[in-house]
Amino acid sequence: LQGAQQSYTLADVRQRAEAGGAGDNNKSSNEADETRDAAIQGVRLGLPAGNSSRQVVEANIESMSREKLIEHLAQLGVPPAAEVSDADLAAMLKLAVRSDFWRGVWQQHPNKGLLRMWMYSHDGFRKRLTALRQTVAGDADLTAAQVADVDSHLQGFLKKNAPHSEFEDAQLFPYFKEAYPQFAQFWQEIDNQHGKFNEVVKKATEAIAAGASGGANGDARKSLAGAVNGLADFYEDHLLLEERLMVPLWLNVTDAQKAELRSRLRGMYWLSSYSF
Repeated sequence: LQGAQQSYTLADVRQRAEAGGAGDNNKSSNEADETRDAAIQGVRLGLPAGNSSRQVVEANIESMSREKLIEHLAQLGVPPAAEVSDADLAAMLKLAVRSDFWRGVWQQHPNKGLLRMWMYSHDGFRKRLTALRQTVAGDADLTAAQVADVDSHLQGFLKKNAPHSEFEDAQLFPYFKEAYPQFAQFWQEIDNQHGKFNEVVKKATEAIAAGASGGANGDARKSLAGAVNGLADFYEDHLLLEERLMVPLWLNVTDAQKAELRSRLRGMYWLSSYSF
């Protein structure tokens, strides 16, 4: 298992955590978001699947032996230096186990090439969703031409999204589901979101269609803005869940896992199985 340097100290881990958005000063204000991430962290440490709280996760870490702390840190891509104390090992793991520890600084990991195309796609989707939101920003009524612009942005997003989602469903996620069945509840949540996506898109397309000829005024404009922003909110949350689950796993695959994954990928994403 590889990390971004030979060995880590607590200072190294703290610096990386803050840079990646996983430090103690970067806690989410969204309680549901924090709860879900704590549950992912719990499974990552071998706790029974369920709704582990941050307190449960940290208490589990504090009860670990030195050997177990070192093992988990290595699995998370931050093998500790030999001289690190037990207390510092525990503090390091409390940070490294967070899903955003590597997510925000994935380009600093030696295996960054494995997920470069996937992460660049996600960044592209976020930019498109931001542009889509801007088409319905403000309170003014929308002309038919402006509604057509909303539709153009939506269709551009959907066109780029289709092959990406097909890759995930057919190639990427099947491997990780097999390799990490302990995360079953979160794989299922991702699948459920993929299934619900069409419903969210339908609401947006129906709202666009309603204003296609005469524009969107009053309640129709509010309905259109609500549908578009709802789609953006939904998909941004979906991207976050995928990344929080996948980035720590994908970056820290073993050489054997890397070879197995490489054998399963096809097309343009085959290149993403190599670490450049």
